[in-house]
Amino acid sequence: MTKVRIKIETEFAPGERWVHEVGTLNRISTEASAEDFGLSLVEGNSIQKVIQRAVLRGQVEEISEIERAC
Repeated sequence: MTKVRIKIETEFAPGERWVHEVGTLNRISTEASAEDFGLSLVEGNSIQKVIQRAVLRGQVEEISEIERAC
């Protein structure tokens, strides 16, 4: 079985970063049909939603830090 962990990292400044666990995919390649390779549309959409939230959170955090400094 192949396990694929998907993470993204947001770096705000050197040494200041967040790691976001997006998800894990488990694949049994030896028993897979052609449709089982790659990502399904549902998996792709789910991963994209988590990435979108992480990017948005990073942007909001950065803006908030700038506002607090003012």
